[in-house]
Amino acid sequence: MTKTAIITGAAKNIGKGIAKGLLEAGYSCVLLDNDESALTETVQALSSYGACQDFVIDMADLDAINVFIEWLKKEQRDVGVLINNVGYESEKSVLSLTTGAIKESCAVNQTGPFYLTSQIARLMTDSKNDGSIIFITSTHSSVTRMHPLYSSSKAAIEMFMKETALELAAPNIRVNAIAPGPVIETEDLQANKYVPMGYSLQPKDVAECVSFLISDKARFITGQTIVVDGGFSVAHTHFWKQSGQL
Repeated sequence: MTKTAIITGAAKNIGKGIAKGLLEAGYSCVLLDNDESALTETVQALSSYGACQDFVIDMADLDAINVFIEWLKKEQRDVGVLINNVGYESEKSVLSLTTGAIKESCAVNQTGPFYLTSQIARLMTDSKNDGSIIFITSTHSSVTRMHPLYSSSKAAIEMFMKETALELAAPNIRVNAIAPGPVIETEDLQANKYVPMGYSLQPKDVAECVSFLISDKARFITGQTIVVDGGFSVAHTHFWKQSGQL
């Protein structure tokens, strides 16, 4: 039976790139997003690479997640991979925070993905299959950006990932995270002077890391965060020196 990979936030950018990579690797993919029109376009664009299906969902709605889980059971999907890519980016500063912004950030970036992970992990353990769960976080889980809600949510996700990896190690479900730098959705390399390797990160670079982490080549890797950013997160002092500020 072909294993199913689930990708949240799959309509655009990183999620779309990961979906393409998994389809090329032979997975049957279920793409989740709340943008119905963009999701439909993505499924149509990727259909030539393999079997993919869309499922419109608001990850902040836990009842909707329950509906999705019941759909998976009804479809008898053999889930082998979960990619938690969905994310809400708040640009509010500490002094401008509102209760609404805080609730939305927590609901989309933490509550929804954490709950979905719990439910998918149960399906994986019930089927007694090996599995792989990956969280897409950010370099800003450890590098400040003046976006406190976004950065702190990504840091929280990485600790949740470690706790989950420890709990799920015995049933051989590996749990890891990928922390990308700034991503530009393009097929062509674009020069970026702020990245030591000289160009902007592309969705396919993240997809390649996903392909490695879910493969047997990474069979002994769990509870880890892999940074994919061309050196962006370690470059600040270097660029201060170049500009004469240090």
